[in-house]
Amino acid sequence: MMQKQTKRLLVISLLTLLVLTSKSNVFGDGKGGSTSTTVKRITTLYNSLVSHNIESPKTVLAIVIYETGWLKCKSCALEQNNNLFGFRTNKDFLKFSNTNESIKYMKRWQVKYYKPWKARHPRGTYYEYLRYIRYCDNMDSYIRNIKSIEQWITENVETAKK
Repeated sequence: MMQKQTKRLLVISLLTLLVLTSKSNVFGDGKGGSTSTTVKRITTLYNSLVSHNIESPKTVLAIVIYETGWLKCKSCALEQNNNLFGFRTNKDFLKFSNTNESIKYMKRWQVKYYKPWKARHPRGTYYEYLRYIRYCDNMDSYIRNIKSIEQWITENVETAKK
């Protein structure tokens, strides 16, 4: 089990490194093509998270982007089950009829788990909550990667709305 998680983290870190070292090609300059489509899809998803009152929508979106390879994964819970967040039972990933249903589930999950923690830790951050639930093995590296994606969201999604 530990070896599988280590491999997963290594693959994710390498993908993020690839993405971050080739920003101009991956993030694009807004001149069309599939990159423009990706930015539009991420913007739409961000707006949906905000409209559903998801806690820390930028951080949640950054996690989705990170875990799905910029929403381009082909063999993941998103592609196969409309499951943006990788929610699962003990046996398999949850299946949703569409990604909007996945977002609604995330909201219910946050109300059930995150909000009570936040009530006990009013100054706590979403990152601290991820540490508390032991979201992954190497949280320092994971959070650095998430924060870099959040910066991209700030520059390309939030800025575009102004």
